[in-house]
Amino acid sequence: MASDPGLLQTVLDQPDDDAPRLIYADWLDDQGETARAEFIRVQCALERLPEDDDRRPGLEQREAALLAKHESQWLEALPRDKGIEYSFQRGFVAEASVRWKLFLQHGETIFRLAPIRQLELSYLGMGKFQAEAVGARPELRRLHGLRLKGQLREPGTQKLLQAPNLRGLKALGLAWVGCGEESLKLALGGHLPQLEALDLTNCAMNLCIGLLRQAKLPLRELNLHWNELTARDVEALARAPGLAQLTKLDLSSNAVRVAGAQALANSSVITGLTELDLGGCAIGIAGVTALAQSANGAQLRWLNLNGNNLGVKGLRALVASPHLTALHTLYLHNNALDDDCLALLLDWPGLPKLRSLGLNMNRFTDQGAARLLASAKLSRLWNLNLSENALGQASARAALEATHLEQLRELGFCNCSLPAAAEKTLRKKFGERVRMD
Repeated sequence: MASDPGLLQTVLDQPDDDAPRLIYADWLDDQGETARAEFIRVQCALERLPEDDDRRPGLEQREAALLAKHESQWLEALPRDKGIEYSFQRGFVAEASVRWKLFLQHGETIFRLAPIRQLELSYLGMGKFQAEAVGARPELRRLHGLRLKGQLREPGTQKLLQAPNLRGLKALGLAWVGCGEESLKLALGGHLPQLEALDLTNCAMNLCIGLLRQAKLPLRELNLHWNELTARDVEALARAPGLAQLTKLDLSSNAVRVAGAQALANSSVITGLTELDLGGCAIGIAGVTALAQSANGAQLRWLNLNGNNLGVKGLRALVASPHLTALHTLYLHNNALDDDCLALLLDWPGLPKLRSLGLNMNRFTDQGAARLLASAKLSRLWNLNLSENALGQASARAALEATHLEQLRELGFCNCSLPAAAEKTLRKKFGERVRMD
């Protein structure tokens, strides 16, 4: 594959600027590398588009086709050891997942050949982790985000986060790493002053909630999934001045309960969320009612309420909200919803605006689901999940006859006990886009 060292160096030196990439694409066209040039332009265009833009599906399909055909060729100059994986962004390899020992071996080469901005260091619990040696690598200064993967535990996490080369990080992932209080103090106490996104999944934050309350970081994204948080913890977070800039918050699989949901609804601090994950938080009808009535939800575009036992009363409160008007993604998995709930959704002004709707593992029957599938109000949907409901021939027929479902990227019918003939015809119409296994 053709390569111009000077142009590539400009891309490496200006990794956040599209202009050098598009100049590189023009040069590739002149060299006859039209597929590579097109790929750069397609990914740059995708990066600029909103998540629910009508142009995304076509561009994403072209992106996937080009990758399927050319990815191996485009990666041939990079180290390809087992334990190294790459991802493209804006036309170039921007993310690498590397076992930590291989990073020490190949890090210089990888960063010399690609504008890496995201790095995942894996297998941290295998062998004696050399935190000082990893932290001393100058390539880390080029990172936007770092994700640690593996049971590292203290003092390894602490020693790595102390590295001066990481002070420019904007995103840090510590999910399941097993970090202790000293590492959390480094992550939250200003040692990483530019940090905007923090994943603390299963990091025992219930024991260190005070650190989070006192954080003085420009945090915009915070993941607290599975931390045994209580409603009282959430109430404390809702008052934390350091979280005033949050746009994405994941509290899933914590005991948020009604009081926690009410604290979020009444918060004068966390008021600008665009994404909120409350899956499995036991907020119930009263909790969703509080959220639905709060102006704090006016900017929400992505909402997960899976597993909160909402039922028809909870859904009625949700669709009656005068504030939740910007949603493009809504997940309602496992909420004891029935056909009456589908009728509420069909009358909801927000339904025609959705791009993704998760309704799996509820109590729908063929009658209700068939009516939903037949509605042209689904014409903007890209993803619809009806899996694990009591659906059959009528639902399959409605999906087959609906011309407004042609744009679907994924249609979920898993574990619905569809007749074999219905499964066959659905696969014929939707191909790999339908999920039935």
